[in-house]
Amino acid sequence: MPMIVFVVQEVESGQFLCPYSGDVGFTHRLKEAGTFDTREEAFETACDHCDEAFDVVAVLKERG
Repeated sequence: MPMIVFVVQEVESGQFLCPYSGDVGFTHRLKEAGTFDTREEAFETACDHCDEAFDVVAVLKERG
């Protein structure tokens, strides 16, 4: 059964936050985007790593 997770996407670049070498990076691919369990966690991370406007988006992820 799928679960709801959250991803962060920068508005202007269209890139998603993703894990990168133990830190945070950016990717154009939704499949590579880092996921967050809560909207608040996604928002806080976006505030720390995005230089421009961003969206926090809920997506369905298959468990397993």
